[in-house]
Amino acid sequence: MIDDDLQNGVSGITEINEGSGLNQFVVSVGCGILAGTLAMLIGLGLKAGFDTDLANFGAAVVFVGLFVAIFTFMGFVAIGLPITWLLKAMGKETVAVYSATGAITGFLATAVIFEVHRQPTDMLLFPAVGAVAGFACAYPWGRWREGAAQRRKVAKEIVAQRRTNPIHDLTH
Repeated sequence: MIDDDLQNGVSGITEINEGSGLNQFVVSVGCGILAGTLAMLIGLGLKAGFDTDLANFGAAVVFVGLFVAIFTFMGFVAIGLPITWLLKAMGKETVAVYSATGAITGFLATAVIFEVHRQPTDMLLFPAVGAVAGFACAYPWGRWREGAAQRRKVAKEIVAQRRTNPIHDLTH
């Protein structure tokens, strides 16, 4: 997606290509789901003493994977995308900001949803998984967004340095 202000006075800048946001969305959510599922399985295994048979383990992986997938997807759509818009508007798109924000909001959102403050302390597993999934989802997204922001900045500088061609500008 090319910002309109980059093209003011220029017929077109075809060099800027941020790639497919949908591909990055799928990769980011997939990373969050994998990391969250693994964290949840390890946490549940620690609580249960890893004492289970293979059939139950397969069912647990499917159930936990679906559970984590729903929360990761909804969290990215409801929290991650608005934060992306906000960080872009503020000009603060860095991997560190995205990663920290993903971990913090993953923890807090999960803690609020499961009302951890009313539960015993062993319920901290869910917010911890939310933090892991949030971080794992936000990290690749932040890398992509930081790269796109850098490319936009460079393109803007190039456009600012170009001499205008009045004849060319009249024809477009």
